Amino acid sequence: MKKTLEDTKNELAVVKKAVGHNSGRGVPHMKVKEPESYDGTRKAKTLGNFLWDIEQYLERLNLVDGETQVKVATQFLTKDAKMWW
Repeated sequence: MKKTLEDTKNELAVVKKAVGHNSGRGVPHMKVKEPESYDGTRKAKTLGNFLWDIEQYLERLNLVDGETQVKVATQFLTKDAKMWW
């Protein structure tokens, strides 16, 4: 049992080093690229790209609450899309 625990600690040390563990100081700062705004253009490709970018952005920010997701996403609406909202 003692040997297994020691092996596990050694493996954990290797994994921490491999992923760049930062000694418990939290998650390193990572800049997340904001999606481009959507102005209400009536093109399927433009709207599809906007929705994809927003989904990816919210995922990277780890926003899972639907109400919060909507609040953040609507900040990227401009012109006619903002007026419609």
